[in-house]
Amino acid sequence: MVQLNRGRRLVQGVQSSNIQVNVPSFNALENPINVLGEIINSNDRQAQLSYERELQTKKDQISLLEGEIKAEQKATEALETEWLAQEETRKDNALTSAVIDLNNYAYDLSLKHHSSPADYVTQLDEYYAKVVEESGDWYDQTRALKFNEKFSSLKRSNHATINKNYLNKLNENTWDGITAVKNHSIIQAQQLIANIENPSDLSLYFQESNKIMQFLTDRIGSYETNVMGNAQNKKTAVDLQNVIAEFVYERDKAFISHFLTDFVMAEVTEENLAVANQILGIYEKGNLEDKDEIDRLMKQINPDFDISTADGLLEIFEYNTERYSGEVLLTPDQREDIINEAQGAIDSKYQEWREGVIKENTNLQSEINEGIEQAHAELTNLTSKVYNRAELKKIFQTYDKDTNTWSPDLEAIEEYELKQQSKQNFQELVQLRLQDNIDDKEFLKRANAIDLKTLGLEGDPMSIMKEYTVRLAFGDQNLDVVAITRDVFDEATMMNNVNLMNGLNVMKSEFHMPQEFLDYFSAAKNFDMKDETNQKHIVGMAILKNYAFGNSAPMGMDGDINQALNEVYIAYDKSKGNFGQASSKWALRLHPEFSHVSENIKNFNEWYENDQIQVYKGEKISGYDYMNNQISEVFELAVSRRKWEDLAGWIAMAKGKMWTGKDLDDLEFDNLVKNKNTSGMVDWFRSNIFGGENYTGENLSMATSVVDMMNRYVDQEIHRFLHTENMKGSDFHVALQSVIEDGIRHMGNNPDIAFSKILYVDGNPNGIVVTDQDPKKLIMNGEYDENIIMQNANAFIGKEILNEFAKNPNEASMMWFGVPASSLDVNDWDNFKRTYMSLWRENKIKLKPVNDTMNVENPSWHVYVDPDGDGLWRVMTKDGIPMEWFPNAQFTNSSKGFTYEETLDKWADNIIEGDALLDTSGWSDVYDFKDFGSEASAGTQWQDAFRIDVSDLKNASPEDRQTFKTLLKNMIKGEESWWNNLLAGSKWIDDSEINTVSEFQSLLTTQFDDYQKKIQEKMDFEFATKQEVVLMQHNMRFYPEKFNNAENEEDMINVSNQHNATMLDVYNDTFSIDNIGTIIPPNYAFVIKDIIASTDNWKELIGEGTAFYSELKNGNFRFAKNKLQRLSFYFNQIDREDQFNSWLNLWNVSYNK
Repeated sequence: MVQLNRGRRLVQGVQSSNIQVNVPSFNALENPINVLGEIINSNDRQAQLSYERELQTKKDQISLLEGEIKAEQKATEALETEWLAQEETRKDNALTSAVIDLNNYAYDLSLKHHSSPADYVTQLDEYYAKVVEESGDWYDQTRALKFNEKFSSLKRSNHATINKNYLNKLNENTWDGITAVKNHSIIQAQQLIANIENPSDLSLYFQESNKIMQFLTDRIGSYETNVMGNAQNKKTAVDLQNVIAEFVYERDKAFISHFLTDFVMAEVTEENLAVANQILGIYEKGNLEDKDEIDRLMKQINPDFDISTADGLLEIFEYNTERYSGEVLLTPDQREDIINEAQGAIDSKYQEWREGVIKENTNLQSEINEGIEQAHAELTNLTSKVYNRAELKKIFQTYDKDTNTWSPDLEAIEEYELKQQSKQNFQELVQLRLQDNIDDKEFLKRANAIDLKTLGLEGDPMSIMKEYTVRLAFGDQNLDVVAITRDVFDEATMMNNVNLMNGLNVMKSEFHMPQEFLDYFSAAKNFDMKDETNQKHIVGMAILKNYAFGNSAPMGMDGDINQALNEVYIAYDKSKGNFGQASSKWALRLHPEFSHVSENIKNFNEWYENDQIQVYKGEKISGYDYMNNQISEVFELAVSRRKWEDLAGWIAMAKGKMWTGKDLDDLEFDNLVKNKNTSGMVDWFRSNIFGGENYTGENLSMATSVVDMMNRYVDQEIHRFLHTENMKGSDFHVALQSVIEDGIRHMGNNPDIAFSKILYVDGNPNGIVVTDQDPKKLIMNGEYDENIIMQNANAFIGKEILNEFAKNPNEASMMWFGVPASSLDVNDWDNFKRTYMSLWRENKIKLKPVNDTMNVENPSWHVYVDPDGDGLWRVMTKDGIPMEWFPNAQFTNSSKGFTYEETLDKWADNIIEGDALLDTSGWSDVYDFKDFGSEASAGTQWQDAFRIDVSDLKNASPEDRQTFKTLLKNMIKGEESWWNNLLAGSKWIDDSEINTVSEFQSLLTTQFDDYQKKIQEKMDFEFATKQEVVLMQHNMRFYPEKFNNAENEEDMINVSNQHNATMLDVYNDTFSIDNIGTIIPPNYAFVIKDIIASTDNWKELIGEGTAFYSELKNGNFRFAKNKLQRLSFYFNQIDREDQFNSWLNLWNVSYNK
């Protein structure tokens, strides 16, 4: 090989022993961290070396160029040498680069698998093999050896580090696993503990808790065996012990707290709180007491504590807490924490419970307050119960937060009891009023004695009492307008609504309307009467108001409202049920839209009554006088048309045909003229010469009643002509003329026009009147003629006067004679007793309708009397108040004839007809009553000697028959003493047998009693036979327990009959003929007996002294039913409403009206 000497040093030939690369000196394998920096320095030095070499080459080339010839061969050799050097350098650089990449990869891989030696080795080997495979020409033997050495070095050094890391991580992971197992064990144990609610849960906890502990100790044992020996282990046995201690700490802390709060204190009570604290105290001591000591401690807290429970509690602590496990695992601080947490849990649960109890009791206090408010509200609810002391203690309670206890508020209870006593007094008084068993005077006296203010009731006691009496009468009937008017448009439905009818009847008798109704009327002023619902409601309320009060306004009702309701009712009646037409009357009167109409009505009334407004024939007269004159002229003209000698009649008749096209009978007011085709001359002779009737005068005398009718028509209809705003006097004149013309047409075509001799009309009291309020048509639905009506009115007056005479002769004297009793003697009264029933025959009594009731079915009437026949009439009064007669026919006859008066009348008739009702054995055939004519009643005059042939009474003269009948009836009734005078001193044909008046009267009375009893027995038998199935059905419905053993209908009927008989003795003690003196129809008797069976309070309700008993005794069965209806509130209270309604159905056959 060519050797080149460049003058500096000897360059040796290339050999393996002298190969030297001029590269930076670094130790990459031993110090891999500085590889990159050294590479950079190496490259810099290499670049510098290359530069120096190139410079040298240039120099050499210059030298060669200078000595081109000389050095050509040397230059060639130098270039070859340089090329070889560069190749070696390139290969060395490739090795260096591979080593650097290996070093970087190894480093990155060591980071990636810092704790996974196997992965590191595997992936590093794979990298080395890949580099070798892809190495190229640099990878020669020498460089392969060097690369392998570097690979081995890196592999060994990193593997050692990684393996160390692996062991550390393995230890950490194992310890973390133990820690996780501990933590999971704590959580699992806590979950098991949280679910402990009963002994079975404890059993499950025991089993699972042991498994948890066993698994944890197994893991710790494995760590101790497999990890504790390696060099990288940093844990000690203390660390292992602490794992167990921490688990036990958390377990015991959770278990003791839960066990004491959710098991021992599952039901939080003061006793269980003490038990929990006692057990915790035992735990805190650190040692178990002996069993007897535990029992003693437990029984100090709860005397009823079960010993087996104490043993069980101790066993639970022995098996489940470190304190009694035999090992000391916990530090004092940990035990203190457990105790504090348990104590905190106990206190927290107790406090939570206490707060809950307080909250619950606070809520309960609200309920109690509501109960107290309800109790106070019930003080004015007469149908609510009365609370006893025990019940009040439950209502009036106070709560003590400190002791969590309730106690009765005795002060509030006593205060309430005083109010409740006022309520009871109030309730009793209202019930008496409702039963009609107390008069106004006594009612008010007792009302003033009640402290109504304590009940929250302000105002006039009488008004308050009336309000509640009416309310109570309605029972459970809703007083809302929708409910109250539901049944009023059909009479049958209305009458069958017991609560409604009872309320209305009491409302009527008390003359009081509930406040709900008055409030409705006030609100209804603004209602839209085009709405059909509003129309129906206002018409329904008008019907109710009319039923109870007629045209009058009850207390508290505004006059305008009353008038509007009257007009609504009249329009509804006349229009045959047109709601729209009727309700429009309300709107016109009261709706703000038509307020001018109301104002016009008010102004018209003032104008109509004022004497200084209307000019008529040069005089200032009132609108009323103007109407009076107009109607009088029209009526007088009508009378003239009926007089043959009156020219006006002929002219009117001619004009009627010629100009009006009407017959005489169709002309104005012709229907109001009673006596047609009269003659003034004939009337004069008839009345003045022959003492007959003056028909023309009678016609003319009716003018007053005609004017009276027209005046009422004006009052009712004038509103139709007052719709223009701002009407004045001249407008009212036109309106009046219009309503008069309309009234003339109405009266001329009114089918209700009639002539009456019993109607009293102011200004025309002594003759026949023409009227549209004919008593004959209005009384009892037109069933009776005037004679029957007046007999009953006559009997009413006489009976009232005689009843008052028995109680207060002075008041009775003022009622009839108009003078004190001291101004009269016995003869005055004896004469009245004999003659009072002849008043109606002598035209000394008349009737005048109570106008406020004229639109009521069977309206009431005032009775006017003229005792002296002097033409001076006055209304009958009692206590200064005009008396009202509610028409009936009980004095004369009825559909059945079972009243006392009717039975007596029939008995006398039967005797006279010859029926064998009177045992006359031992009697004389003829009786001679002296001076009978001067003593007998009825105003009939007989001869001084009156002889009765008993054997031939049937053929006696009508006068004798009537006289004997009157004698018999008056002796039986015993109400009058004149028969004593009649018979005293009379000559008896055979006075050895019958020689005293009293003996004769006694015989008659006994015979009549027997007669009544026979009728009663016959009626009872027939009723029981015909109605036994009806009665059985009634009894089965209301006494089902009595029929449990009945197998067929015959058994049921027998049971029913036996039940009906159970009350017979009690019934007879009060209601038999011997006691009450009246035949009671059997269906009424059944109702009475069933009432007796249904309530122990029957005597207070229907017994002697009650209004019901009084009406029954007097044979007023219709009014007795009315009194019975007023008891609906009571039977509703005792839950017998259905039975009460059944009684009314059984009573619905009226035996008199």
